[in-house]
Amino acid sequence: MLYFPDTVKFCASLTTNKNVLTLSKDRQRTTFLQPLLSIGIKEIGVQHRCQINFMGYGGEYRLSPDLGYYTHCQRSISQYINQLVDGEPKPEWNASNPQCPIQELPNSYKDYLACDLVPLKWYELDFESSMRYEVFHKKTYQQFTSNYSTTFLFKPDYFLERNGSEADWLTRLIEIKAKLKGCKKVRYFIRIDDQWKLPITVHIEYRITHDGLIKYSHHVGSGTIEHWFSGSFPFIRSPSRDHE
Repeated sequence: MLYFPDTVKFCASLTTNKNVLTLSKDRQRTTFLQPLLSIGIKEIGVQHRCQINFMGYGGEYRLSPDLGYYTHCQRSISQYINQLVDGEPKPEWNASNPQCPIQELPNSYKDYLACDLVPLKWYELDFESSMRYEVFHKKTYQQFTSNYSTTFLFKPDYFLERNGSEADWLTRLIEIKAKLKGCKKVRYFIRIDDQWKLPITVHIEYRITHDGLIKYSHHVGSGTIEHWFSGSFPFIRSPSRDHE
């Protein structure tokens, strides 16, 4: 019989298009390749941040709970957490196991606790990928560096997969409704998710476009919203054109 804990923890993992197969192909084109991937998770409005560094080309990177529970990392993780609990100012992570993809963990106990996701809280996820590689170019060996970074906001829930785009998390954070009243004005309503802790600054523009060209533009207003806001602006009749 399988017993679940009193509080079921949310699982989180991040998937990229770089995996073992692409690593094998890229190594054939280089004389040296050192990929590193860094993922940071921080609850909005909270100071402590969970940061985990991995070897690149892992495909899927498990983050939570229990730091992804990588079997080959458990001994090193246990030793490292003991150092955090004891308050070691500079805890040392043992990265000698080639089968363990983790390269670095949070350097304080409170940052380590931030790795467990809490329901109904918004989180900021920072993704950074860097790669050093060497190629033979113009009769000499030359080293280059490439970097990529992005930020994603999310709230743990029962959705199984997200695509990582801004449109994905913005539609869950901000709700916008607009309604035409008597062909004379447009009433709009903006609502921020109840669990969002920080005020949000918005800029509202009314545009009329045709064939991809802006025919009319009007700045409705700007302001800071904490929970919700409603307003209106004049509607301009312009048949066969898009209003946005």
